[in-house]
Amino acid sequence: MPTTSCARSNRVRPCSRTRATTAVGYHLQTQGTIEPWHQTLKNRILLENYYLPGDLRQQIEAFVDHYNHQRYHKSLQNLTPADVYFGRGQTILKQRERIKRKTIETRRLLQRKSAASLNQQKVQDAPLDQLAICSKTPDDGHRATLDDDDI
Repeated sequence: MPTTSCARSNRVRPCSRTRATTAVGYHLQTQGTIEPWHQTLKNRILLENYYLPGDLRQQIEAFVDHYNHQRYHKSLQNLTPADVYFGRGQTILKQRERIKRKTIETRRLLQRKSAASLNQQKVQDAPLDQLAICSKTPDDGHRATLDDDDI
């Protein structure tokens, strides 16, 4: 235990309030958030051999550019870090929401049209001798059909 001066006394002795800190993954108060980034960088960079320091430097710069400007991050609601940093995040999320609503409306409309045309096709394809020609419909709302015995 390190020997430090505690605030409670003037003499030097081991302080019970002093603790060693360790990095915990994804914990904001430690190195935990940068460690996965270093792991990803290392895994990408080690895929190739670099014979000149300039080549390695270029690859690192390309990785950082890709990571910050092109790669979408799940923790940032599928935005890039540059979008969030420069304040474009909310605008992009609102635009995505509008596109999603419009797509859902279009799909529902197409589904309704498809179902309506399918029902109309079934009615047109039914033979006329099986459809009852009467002005009254049964209580259940379905059309009455004639059987061969009724003719």
